[in-house]
Amino acid sequence: MNRKIRSERSCVRSSAWPSPQALTRTATILGAIAHPTRLAVLYALVREGALPVGRLQEISGTEQSALSHQLRVLRDAELVSATRSGRHIIYDLSDDYVSHLVEDALSRAQESS
Repeated sequence: MNRKIRSERSCVRSSAWPSPQALTRTATILGAIAHPTRLAVLYALVREGALPVGRLQEISGTEQSALSHQLRVLRDAELVSATRSGRHIIYDLSDDYVSHLVEDALSRAQESS
């Protein structure tokens, strides 16, 4: 990898540097994605669109209580939204940026394997 080394002065520009809040939010998002079950759930939602919990359980192969915990992490990070449809809770990606993030990360991982 041929990346130019930048001087300290060119890297740290106050207007270009993210705020502490933006860095914290980004760390929260990346941390929420950084779990195999949560990543599987997000990928399922990227591929298939909105899904009920039962289908997410089938896809992820996770017990309901463990899946509920993982879904809470994703909701708390605002990566997925949940809506009730009768007796079912349907999950969907909260934003298109989530699908780009998941697809880009998985693509990069597959390239380097």
